[in-house]
Amino acid sequence: MAQHKTTFGGVDILRFPAAVMVMFCHYLAAVALMALSLRLDLSWPGWRRIGLMTYPLYLIQDVVDAAMIAVSWLIATEAEPRIRLLLDHTLFRYRLNPA
Repeated sequence: MAQHKTTFGGVDILRFPAAVMVMFCHYLAAVALMALSLRLDLSWPGWRRIGLMTYPLYLIQDVVDAAMIAVSWLIATEAEPRIRLLLDHTLFRYRLNPA
C-alpha cells in the first residue's frame, strides 16, 4: 500500500490548520485583553515594562532557558533607558523644534 505524503516543505500539512487556529485564538485573546484593559481602566505600571520586554525577548529568542526572560527584563529596564538618555544628550541634542 502506498502512504500519502503528509509534509510539504517540511511542514506537516495535517497539523498546520490546528497550529494556525491556536495562533489565531492567542491573537484574539490578546486583542480582547487589550480592549478589556482599556474598558476597565486596568492601569498598572508593569504593563509598560512587560511591553518593553517583548522586543529584546524577540532579539534573544535563540536562548532556550528562563534566563532569556531575565536578560530581556534587564535590557528593557536598565540598558535601554540609559542608551536612550545617552543618545538624547549626544546625537539628538540638536533636534529642530517644530514651529
